[in-house]
Amino acid sequence: MYKLLIVEDENKTRAALKQYVPWQKWKIGRIYEAANGRQALDLARNFEPDLVVTDIRMPEMDGIELARRLQEEMPDTGVIMLSAYSDLA
Repeated sequence: MYKLLIVEDENKTRAALKQYVPWQKWKIGRIYEAANGRQALDLARNFEPDLVVTDIRMPEMDGIELARRLQEEMPDTGVIMLSAYSDLA
C-alpha cells in the first residue's frame, strides 16, 4: 500500500479530497494531512510519502517550493499540484 500526503490550507477542501476521492482504489493505504508546505515537508521527512497532492497557494510555504524541496530530498515521491485560484480580475 502507498502513502499519501494531502496538503491544503482550507480545511473543507482537504477533508473533501480525503473523503471523496477513492484512494483505496489506487492502493493508497495511509493518508496524512498538512495545512501548509512547511508542515508538509516536516511530515514528509518523517514518513516519506509515495505521493503528495498539494495546493499551490498556501501560507508559510507554497506548493511550488514544497515540490522543489521534495524533489531534492525525496526524488521518488510523486507530486500532483491543484489550484482553484484565479488571477483573473
